[in-house]
Amino acid sequence: MDRASKQIALEGMTITTLDREGGLIVAANKVVGGKGDTVPLVITFEQFNDGLKLEMKFRNGFGQLTSEDTVRDGFCNILSAIER
Repeated sequence: MDRASKQIALEGMTITTLDREGGLIVAANKVVGGKGDTVPLVITFEQFNDGLKLEMKFRNGFGQLTSEDTVRDGFCNILSAIER
């Protein structure tokens, strides 16, 4: 979780919840021109005998737009940081 947290910060997001025991990271991404609005990123970690299940969710609010490339690149950067 430490590597994921560091990469999330490098992506410009603010971590609002970091629960190591529960396997949860919640981060807020500021919306450009959003008057303080944020978009949440939620990552859950679940340990299994043979590995780790990781889920990442990012959802824009009503009327907010972002490119798929931007979201995909951010997800890939976080996953790459975890794999190192």
